[in-house]
Amino acid sequence: MADNLNQQNSSAAPPPEPEIAIRTMESDLKSIEQSGGQAPKPEVLEMKSELKPVAGIGIPGYTGPEQPIFSPTSPIPTSVEASQIQSEVSAKEGKSKVLKTIVIIAAVLAIVASFWFLGYYIIFPWLFSR
Repeated sequence: MADNLNQQNSSAAPPPEPEIAIRTMESDLKSIEQSGGQAPKPEVLEMKSELKPVAGIGIPGYTGPEQPIFSPTSPIPTSVEASQIQSEVSAKEGKSKVLKTIVIIAAVLAIVASFWFLGYYIIFPWLFSR
């Protein structure tokens, strides 16, 4: 049995080596020249900008000094005032979270009740009517 395997292995020829061609810039240029084309030549493009630089700064499109996005309208509160404001805000947030939870639970119960009503009084009699 082992002799048979050795005979099969020795009779099979190894596969031929795959032809691998590496493409380079030089090979591309030779191919272009052989086919009658010319090698590509780089072109220098001039950028025409319609934006004029602002006096003093040589950056096109710069419109001037930046303006602050936010400006304080009230004085900065003291630590006592800040803690009072923070406690009021947290109390309001706590109430709003409880109210939001109650509304979500009520909405879910209303949806479940409407599906039950639809199924029990409309779909069930429609499917199993005689």
